Amino acid sequence: MINKRYQYTLDSFVQLAKFIWNARHGNKYVNAFRVYGSGMVGLFSFWIIDVFFDSKGEWRLGVSTSTLTWSEIGLAVVFTVAFVIVLVFMSKPEFEKSEIERLKRIEENQFLHRITPIILLSQFSLTNNLHGVAHYEDSEELARFRELIANNDSGHVRLLGLSGTGKTLHIVKAFEDKGNMENVFYCDQVSHGNFKSALQLLSEKRPGCTVVLDNSPKGVFAEAINSYGNNIRFVSAYYDPVDVDYGSYSVLNMKDIHLENVVERIIDNNLTRPISGENRQKLIVHSGGIPFMALLLTQAYNKTSEIGVINNSVLIEHLLDLHEENANNQRIAMRTIALLQPFDYAGGNSETAKYLIENNKFTPIVDNINRQVLFHKVVKHLKERNLLEEDASYINMRPQPLAIWLVGEWIKEQGSGFIDTIKELAAHPKSFYFPIIDSWARRLEFMQDNADAKKLYGELLKLHEGPFADEDVICSDLGSRLILAMSTVNPKAVVSCLYGILYSKPIDYLKSNLQGEARRNIVNALEKLCFCKDSFHYAALTLARLALAENEEWANNSKGQFLQLFHVALAGTECDLKERMAVLNELYEQKNTYKDLLLGAIKGAFDTYNLSRIGGAERFGFKSLVDFMPTYKQINEYWDSLFNLSVSWMDLEPDVVEHFAEIVCVNARMFVRGNRSDLLFSFIDEIAPRLNYNWGQMQKALIEIKNFDVLTPQNSRTLLSYIDKLKPRSIVTEMRNAVHDIYTHEETSVDILNKEELVVLPFVEKFIAQQKYLSDEIIGLVANDKEYTSWEFTKNVAARIPNEDIPQVLEKIYGYIIRQNSNFYSNWLVRFIKCLPDRHNAQEMAKKLYENGFIKQGIALLGVIDDDAFSNLNFLWEYVATKKLEYESISSYYNVIRLTDVENLLKVVAIIKYHSKESNSVFDFLSQYWYLDVLYEDDRLSSIYKEVLINYDLQSNRTNYEYVRQVERVLEKTNDNKFAKTINSKLIAYLSFNSSILRVEEIYPILLTKFRAVIWDEFIAALVDLDNRPGFFYQIRLAIGSGFGFSERTLFSDHEEEMKEVCKRHSQYGPIVCASLCPILKSSDSGEENEEFHPFVIWLLNNYGGNKMVLNELYGNMCTFSWTGSMLPLIKTMKNCLLKVRAKAGFHKQVYKWVSDCLKQYEADYNKERQNEAYMRMAYNYKFNNG
Repeated sequence: MINKRYQYTLDSFVQLAKFIWNARHGNKYVNAFRVYGSGMVGLFSFWIIDVFFDSKGEWRLGVSTSTLTWSEIGLAVVFTVAFVIVLVFMSKPEFEKSEIERLKRIEENQFLHRITPIILLSQFSLTNNLHGVAHYEDSEELARFRELIANNDSGHVRLLGLSGTGKTLHIVKAFEDKGNMENVFYCDQVSHGNFKSALQLLSEKRPGCTVVLDNSPKGVFAEAINSYGNNIRFVSAYYDPVDVDYGSYSVLNMKDIHLENVVERIIDNNLTRPISGENRQKLIVHSGGIPFMALLLTQAYNKTSEIGVINNSVLIEHLLDLHEENANNQRIAMRTIALLQPFDYAGGNSETAKYLIENNKFTPIVDNINRQVLFHKVVKHLKERNLLEEDASYINMRPQPLAIWLVGEWIKEQGSGFIDTIKELAAHPKSFYFPIIDSWARRLEFMQDNADAKKLYGELLKLHEGPFADEDVICSDLGSRLILAMSTVNPKAVVSCLYGILYSKPIDYLKSNLQGEARRNIVNALEKLCFCKDSFHYAALTLARLALAENEEWANNSKGQFLQLFHVALAGTECDLKERMAVLNELYEQKNTYKDLLLGAIKGAFDTYNLSRIGGAERFGFKSLVDFMPTYKQINEYWDSLFNLSVSWMDLEPDVVEHFAEIVCVNARMFVRGNRSDLLFSFIDEIAPRLNYNWGQMQKALIEIKNFDVLTPQNSRTLLSYIDKLKPRSIVTEMRNAVHDIYTHEETSVDILNKEELVVLPFVEKFIAQQKYLSDEIIGLVANDKEYTSWEFTKNVAARIPNEDIPQVLEKIYGYIIRQNSNFYSNWLVRFIKCLPDRHNAQEMAKKLYENGFIKQGIALLGVIDDDAFSNLNFLWEYVATKKLEYESISSYYNVIRLTDVENLLKVVAIIKYHSKESNSVFDFLSQYWYLDVLYEDDRLSSIYKEVLINYDLQSNRTNYEYVRQVERVLEKTNDNKFAKTINSKLIAYLSFNSSILRVEEIYPILLTKFRAVIWDEFIAALVDLDNRPGFFYQIRLAIGSGFGFSERTLFSDHEEEMKEVCKRHSQYGPIVCASLCPILKSSDSGEENEEFHPFVIWLLNNYGGNKMVLNELYGNMCTFSWTGSMLPLIKTMKNCLLKVRAKAGFHKQVYKWVSDCLKQYEADYNKERQNEAYMRMAYNYKFNNG
């Protein structure tokens, strides 16, 4: 039995051999052992060969050929002793320990290689550029942040702060101070293709570790926590202080740190030469509260030699470290680079980069030099100084204060030529200039705390001087977008510019010149300016001016935004109610101009329910303003002021009384709910006398309050007295209010209909007794279709009007209608005529209306008064036949008749068939009765309906989009195999040579499920007949195949073997068709798609992999999908499926080439999509759901 020590040594050899094999691609320890092992093997081999051949006497190697000599024995002893020494040495604990450590190092290096792009934080800290800072500037707040970052008990942590605030520095120091960085990892490439698999490996191999995710959007951070947060602790850093969802992690925000103290200490501790107080203050101001900017400025100051007040340009140019050779050209290039956030650079090869670099207006270099070479050197220099951040093909100048200073210098140098530069850019297609202008605007947006930026914007927007204070710039897409960007940085300057230019412009000018994208930008800018109390007043006035010149239909157009400002809550402004009242008072001075707008604002000001607004205007860069929340006292004062203004206005202009009556009716319950019943009663006291107390709508509103709201006893008595005072003079209005009373007072039930009848009968009797049917009240019923009129009232009135008075009633109604527009239509009139005991009295009126151009009203009346022989329908069809009536108008007849028995339905069908040979005409009538069982159960009617569907002209100009649904219903409700087979033949014939206008291919799912066996032979023959019927396959492929998804659908679901037979029986085109329609991804038990091809795909590759057309169709199938969110997960899934195919042996060589081509294309798609997402992240902070 072997000694345990030597057994361990042999085991070590085995383990060592395994590690040597795993690390065979290079390791210094492995290479050393290889040399030793090779030498030993060579010596032993020589000895064995020597002894073997020498013993046979065949050849000599300097030793005896017959017996072992001392030399041979000595050689054997030497090798044996050497081997034993090695074994003994390797069995020593010291060697065993060193070997274990060495093997661990080998394993660790392999592991670190496998988790790329993640590295050890200690490894990152060795290369982290500290830019020569004197020492770390600490504070109690930063120490608290570091403690939370390094403490595992803090859970997941998200550190937010602008670029240059030192987020990464603080994270590294937090773990360095803790003293243990062995189990802490770092990653700043969260969009890397291997990122998720690296986290998965860490989760499995290093549970309990910490991973720092630098430059990580919240979507990536949240997904990492959800997927691996149980085994890994995450610490993320990001440059947007509001990119956060609270809940699953702790949030630390650098904006909560008093960085101004840190900035001052950085300046003081990194100065290497004396500085005056004025220059020191200049460094503090220009740093913009960003520590990194403060360090760069201080280092730049150290390089200068000026003694007096230092010039800004000198300071910044020392910061940029411009080389003396080509210094001016470098400066120009840096300004161009700084313009966009981000800059689509792509090594200078993108269309944007080429345009900006070569254009003399954007890059005004006069020297005849290679600009691409210059920019390449400048970009490289800025990267080395850590003044550029990079994501895919995009670069971005940092920190922000430096970038904005460079942009300001660029704009100043443009001078009056700035307008020409914008015009030249605008001359390009929008697809080209929009990304440029949008990135440019992003650069200008986030400088709320930067005094230099505010000053610069003030100069740019200054009336009569600044390049932006120009109506052409404001009314342009490009100029308006930049103004929108600046509105959150210097609101006063922007509102002064917009008010000064736009408020005095004529309404027609604003309507015709400020349109489209430019108008949307200006409205959005004013919306933001209204949020800020410093710019509210003039922004609101300008918004009112634009509202008068409204040319947008959006809900948040200038009118909508203006009216919202005067809501008591969620108004979209931080201004109090007094400041808003001041705007209304100023507009009231011009009430003739702003009348409708003022009335709308007052109406909304009393509304306290269902208030909402679209979010976004409150965000000023990285800061968010808050809607003003008034107290009850402030609301009461606001409403009292509005009441006083309303009364004054009514006193001066009596024609506005009706408007205020409507405002008070709409808001009556708001007053009560706001505990201001007194204000409601005051309004009634002011308005009711002016209306002679004929205010039925107010009575209706008070009835609602009586039934729904709780009042004090005193207020209840007052309310009832007003209900009595405001009793309407119209019996119809009184009846409607009484019905409204029971419906708001009683619970809805069957009994309520009986109660409604009891309530309305007294009004019916009164209406008949007073002959109101001969008064204007009957006209009010005809004219006002908007309000509910009780069916019981209509029915009983129609039944009780004396027969001798009917002609006079009809004549009065006719006299009213004939004075209206020919489009006039009254539903109440149709119902009233239908309820007349002798409806045929209305025949003459109906025909006269029709003949006088009231087509819809006339036909509807002809429908409800038609006789049992349907004479009027015959009359209308005769007009259709003689071209005196459009066929579509007959629908008005069909809509008002409701037939329930088979005989009448058959009569109408017979009339239609007599006058029209088109099957579609019968369909238009019968399809309206799809809900009747007799349509499917009665043999006569059912056979007619099926015949109609079979003969329906799919190419007719009179298309009915209900056709597909009707055919589906017949197939569902019947088991008529003959009908199914005929419909299949019809669809094949149509779809083979025509475009599917009605989407009739959607009928195939039910045909292929319920009637598959019946239609199969004819269907599949047509489907694979690509030589003669390619259209059929093309039209239905999305309806029956995998479509815009990747899983099984109608054609393949539970029929895979049948589809394999199709490939075999129709060998020419069957496999091609199946490749285009088959499911792509295999589904799991839960129904979700796996990262694995469907078995049918594998079967196709096994059996038809040599057919290029099959492979092409399969790829086309893979690329046909509907998708939302990031495309990267889908591309990864497809790549993984293809890699599994490549790893499997036995396919045709053409399959492997196809896989390789697909992988190349997917890799290109992946890079393109990643680049797009990088732009969206950098430009818009867009969050992708990466699945």
